[in-house]
Amino acid sequence: MEHSRKPRNFGKLDKYDYYERGSNPLCGDQYELFIKCDDRIISDISFSGSGCAISQASASVMTDVIKGKSIKTAQDYINGFSKVITNGEPSEGLPTRLQAFAGVHNFPVRVKCAILPWRILEAVIKKIEHLKNNNS
Repeated sequence: MEHSRKPRNFGKLDKYDYYERGSNPLCGDQYELFIKCDDRIISDISFSGSGCAISQASASVMTDVIKGKSIKTAQDYINGFSKVITNGEPSEGLPTRLQAFAGVHNFPVRVKCAILPWRILEAVIKKIEHLKNNNS
């Protein structure tokens, strides 16, 4: 609840390399993600937008755990988080703060709320990978 009341990394970064937005039309959650990426490391990340307590907390915790991590680690966290919220079971190597969302799997309609910020991050990673592959 703390992350939904006082979200970390909320607001637009002054300087960012990547931007993506996403929404959940079923409940009205809408977020924008801003990422600064240096040599395949997410050096800074923030989000803006609005949504329910679950999506807000998910975005806040996500930005906290992803900041300073590699693109590969970010993708691993996306995959692990997705498993945790869909089956409620722990995912090896996933930070405890992300494991705390396991109870969301009991409310299938809320899974989309929790996963929304992660899907936006995944879209940014696809952009980064696409640009890397085209510049190689």
